[in-house]
Amino acid sequence: MENSNLNAIFEELRRSEVSFVEDRDSLDSGVYQLFEADTRGVSFNGFDSLSEYFQHLLNLYSQFKAALSDVLDSGVKKAKNTLRYIKGLIGEIQILLNPRNEDLLLARVDIKSTSKIATRPRGLLAGILRFIDAQREALRLVKSCVKSIKDTKWPYVSVMPPDGQYSGLNDSSLLNWKGKQSELIELIAALHELRLFGEDVSRKQLWEFFSSVFGVALHNAEKSLHQMKYRKLGNAKFLSRLVQKFDEMMDPNSDLHKSD
Repeated sequence: MENSNLNAIFEELRRSEVSFVEDRDSLDSGVYQLFEADTRGVSFNGFDSLSEYFQHLLNLYSQFKAALSDVLDSGVKKAKNTLRYIKGLIGEIQILLNPRNEDLLLARVDIKSTSKIATRPRGLLAGILRFIDAQREALRLVKSCVKSIKDTKWPYVSVMPPDGQYSGLNDSSLLNWKGKQSELIELIAALHELRLFGEDVSRKQLWEFFSSVFGVALHNAEKSLHQMKYRKLGNAKFLSRLVQKFDEMMDPNSDLHKSD
């Protein structure tokens, strides 16, 4: 992504550096030995207090929103590509900030120290956890911003990490499928077999996508597809009709090739 103001907040959330002053040149103990402490003399990604650091995150978020607004005004194609790119960044940061094992969460924090002054600050572990919570809150703001755009402008475009359901669908913004459910299933299955959406896209993803775009329920699509194998008059009735209609349209003697 070319715009540095869009990238800046993600670059910041990848960093987790906590520094403090101690009386030795190197830190030889793990983060779990730092329970007894407060956060005086501690800096978080270079900021001397958590409040200063969170204000820094809010400033980056404001820059992100302004930059994203500019992208949205630059054209639909660029906007959608940017939103999909941001989706990937959000997914990456989510994993960093919400690993399955809390040990992994703390392990990614880079603990640094300097020498010459008395003792290690107290309560450092609690400060680290608040530091990570500040990063999580900044990510939540970014996700909320992007989701509001998705739901308002392109409710059928998946730009957020999957949550198991589609939200914000607006019937007035959708094209409604007027044919049979089985006909749409034929079409989707054929597109999938040709891998026209990429090798890694599953049929399940396509069922959900086309269902949301065309306002038709495809809850039992796999079962319906399986049942089509036992049709007496051929498996691809709808696709055969499509070929027929297309051939008729391309016939120079037919009126079907004329645009409505």
